[in-house]
Amino acid sequence: MRGYSIDVFDIPAEQLLLAIGRDAGLELDLHAGITGNVSLQAHDRPLGELLERIARQVDLRYELRGRHLRVRPDTPYIRSYAVDYVNLSRDMRGTVATSTQIATSGSAGGAGQRASSTGGAGNASITQIETRSANDFWNTLEHNLAAILAGPGRAPDCGGERRGESPAGCRNADLMLNRESGIVMARATQRQHEQLEAFLAGVQRAARRQVMIEATIVEVTLADGYRQGIDWTRLGVPSWSVRPRGSGDATPGQPTLSYLSANSDIRLELLETFGTVKVLSSPRLSVLNNQTAMLKVVEEVVYFLVDSTTTEYDDRKQARISATTTPQSVSVGMVMSVTPQISADGDITLNVRPTISGISGFKDDPNPSLGDIPNRVPQIRTREIESMLRLRSGEVAVLGGLMEDRIDHDTGRIPLFGDLPVVGELFTRRDNNVRRTELLIFLRPLLIDEPGMRGGYAEYAGHLPDDDFLLDSPSPGQRNFPHLPLRPLLAPAGAVSAAEGFSEAAYPDPADPRSPAASSTSASAANADAGTSPP
Repeated sequence: MRGYSIDVFDIPAEQLLLAIGRDAGLELDLHAGITGNVSLQAHDRPLGELLERIARQVDLRYELRGRHLRVRPDTPYIRSYAVDYVNLSRDMRGTVATSTQIATSGSAGGAGQRASSTGGAGNASITQIETRSANDFWNTLEHNLAAILAGPGRAPDCGGERRGESPAGCRNADLMLNRESGIVMARATQRQHEQLEAFLAGVQRAARRQVMIEATIVEVTLADGYRQGIDWTRLGVPSWSVRPRGSGDATPGQPTLSYLSANSDIRLELLETFGTVKVLSSPRLSVLNNQTAMLKVVEEVVYFLVDSTTTEYDDRKQARISATTTPQSVSVGMVMSVTPQISADGDITLNVRPTISGISGFKDDPNPSLGDIPNRVPQIRTREIESMLRLRSGEVAVLGGLMEDRIDHDTGRIPLFGDLPVVGELFTRRDNNVRRTELLIFLRPLLIDEPGMRGGYAEYAGHLPDDDFLLDSPSPGQRNFPHLPLRPLLAPAGAVSAAEGFSEAAYPDPADPRSPAASSTSASAANADAGTSPP
């Protein structure tokens, strides 16, 4: 590639361009609106670099096609950009709160005097963590692009807009966003278009980062020798590394460990040395950058709110009590929410909130007016962690320390003798077994660079149906899996077993006149017309 040397100071730009075009042997189209002076010093540099340096000193843009060079002022022109993002706004709000309050109230009076106290002495303690996340991609993008078009120091005031509407200060003919098709059209100079292109490329690259969160929630029933909890130092595995609290990688006060092996079976086998291991859930979530994913596997337990009303006494001097019930429900099970932030160098910051709830028992409504109306309210046991973690792809964080004591009441008695009054307790056995459990949560994020069965999800390809499953789609009335043997629960006479394969003769089509089922149906209809029944 030929190089050019230039050493000029404060000369008109059109004169310099004419000289460059003449020396390079180019056909030059020079617009009359090119103004301004240029100072440039270069030695043996390519033609494209020289034109770019001149364009940065003078407001112009150029087009070089073969031996034809076209130069004109950098006036605004229209260009469209594709932004592939879903037209959706999402808001997330979570609250973890603990409140303890003890208060008294009462009144007292004597002869000629009365003293009352409302509120009395009280003690209240409230601890609350509230997290909020608002994702309105398109409104934020419109605000940012309008600020670029406005120029430095002249960003439009786009505050105070309502959700789903274009900001008032951002409405102009220079910027158009079509959220439904994902098209952004801008009218700007070449320098502004370069800024818009770089900004949109960075935004889409960051918004498309994806991570898969593999979680395993384990409950360990501790053995007698480990009532104080799991001692991680006794594992003797070199790949365990305890991160110090308050190091910035985890929330202070949360025991966090990183395990370098990706084999979950090894982790569970190590935990079995401390007691009985029970896997409560193993969810897997794929989440985009700065988006919240939620997994909810619960059972809605229904109970009733009873509102009793006492009416006037009847003729028998008995009060009439009428009750109105309102159904209520409470979710019992596992709920997990994850919000990741993925940096350009692969660091993953997670906001995780797993919640495990269950029914520990039922309590009777103490309302005295409901003495004849049984009303039991479920008592919910909840274990929950809300934490911020920072990990690398493939590392495993362990959240633990949630220990709980459970008492199992076991009663056994000898028949007949155990039901006798007074002496029945002599033939009754009562055992109160105390079990201590610890809840552990394993989290393993995996960056998904290329989503697909040949990319980041390649390890799951073996668990999915092959191509024939989708190509051989059944017709209406056919089996979904014709290549698999069929063995019904109640096989008719002559049917083959699953090992022998599927026999069409054993399951004839009732609509086929040659089939025994169709013949039986025809015979039944003929006998019904004759007033007789088939043999």
